[in-house]
Amino acid sequence: QLLTVSLQEFYFKCGAHSTSDQDSSAALNLITPNHRNIPCIACRDTLSPVLVFQCSDQHVICLDCFHVYCVTKLNDRQFVYDPQIGYSLPCAGKSVPLTNMAIFLHLSKVRHH
Repeated sequence: QLLTVSLQEFYFKCGAHSTSDQDSSAALNLITPNHRNIPCIACRDTLSPVLVFQCSDQHVICLDCFHVYCVTKLNDRQFVYDPQIGYSLPCAGKSVPLTNMAIFLHLSKVRHH
């Protein structure tokens, strides 16, 4: 007996911002609530939401520290080149680069371009 499966697509949008049906959003899957109360790798505060790096240790950085980290690395020309994804930043504790480039939209538009 065959089982028939129906697939559905779901679209989630921020309820705090007005959008139209034609708007699209970048999935920022690395930014998440800090349910486990893990301290920031930089300032050691326990804040939420946080960015979770893709390294094996899954280091956590608060969004304020991530912004400072990005701007500092950008000003010091320390973004690293990866042939698969282009220029990115590694985890502050390891050398694993961020692969979701939409994360850098967290920076001001002037610096992002």
